[in-house]
Amino acid sequence: MGFRKIIQYIHLWLGFTSGILLFTVAVTGCILAFEDEIRNITQHDLLNVSIEDKPRISCQQILQAIREYNPTAKLNQIRIYGDASKAIQCYTRDKKIIAVNPYQGKILGYRDTERDVLSVILSFHRTLLLGKTGERIILCNVCIFLVMLISGIILWLPPRLKQLRKNLILKGGLAPKKRNYEWHRMLGLYAWIPLMLIAITGIAMATGGNKEPKVKSSFITISHDQGIYDKVMSKIKHSEPIDVLRVTFPKDSVDVITIGIRYQTRGLRKQNNFLFDQYTGKLIKTEVYQQKSFGQRFFGSNYEIHTGRIFGIPGKLIMFLAGLVGASLPVTGFLIWWSKKKK
Repeated sequence: MGFRKIIQYIHLWLGFTSGILLFTVAVTGCILAFEDEIRNITQHDLLNVSIEDKPRISCQQILQAIREYNPTAKLNQIRIYGDASKAIQCYTRDKKIIAVNPYQGKILGYRDTERDVLSVILSFHRTLLLGKTGERIILCNVCIFLVMLISGIILWLPPRLKQLRKNLILKGGLAPKKRNYEWHRMLGLYAWIPLMLIAITGIAMATGGNKEPKVKSSFITISHDQGIYDKVMSKIKHSEPIDVLRVTFPKDSVDVITIGIRYQTRGLRKQNNFLFDQYTGKLIKTEVYQQKSFGQRFFGSNYEIHTGRIFGIPGKLIMFLAGLVGASLPVTGFLIWWSKKKK
């Protein structure tokens, strides 16, 4: 069996093992490409407010508003947006997101991520709604898809270099059987680069990247000052327009307060992280994006690249169309195999 036949055999049987799952993951990915736009239409009042000519409320006032709304709520994170028309989003440990007016401290409502349609679609896309087991299945499927993309481009390459130009053009007027092959071959080629980016960033997100040793607070038996969050935030100076500021609360008595600031950009993510002792407010660690290598910033922008958000609406549209092509490949691939089997 020659090299090309071996690649063809691998490509075929990997397609059989992952085709259905690839189709469903690709379709859900297409929907999620425009998640922000869909939410802005369907959940406008939870995400947007009227801009008022007064200062925005402090972190302590946000916490007070949440306590009055739900005294038993335990927060994981607060997201404060640079856009003055955006509501503050408070993430709780019981998987709810409470929206707060940044000028009045009024609770606008909440979103239950276990029932919200887009959140359920996202969970299916990431885990098949099967938790850690589903994550492993998705990771294996994306790895298979990456191998299929590589084997697919090898099969696309013509035996002779002078035929390369002809292979770049989609042929028309073909019989139905040959048409399936042509669509499979050429659509796969046209979407190859965005599909490779989707696969690589998908693997990086599924594996969680490099995990550094956990930074800890110095445990003190007394409870910390509730106003410490505003104190640590006041220590951070901003030199660029902010996209979103995230306050991540300590998970236990030795965890740290993490302030993550993502700055506005049309390229790779610009994000600085500041880790503070939850009792003293002392700055323990600073992670500045300017000090990171290109690789660190690239994989730190996994989500933006994966969804196309890194290039705004045009980028989302490209990834949406690539997702549609990704969903079509198992279908056209099966039809090619079926027509050969019948023959």
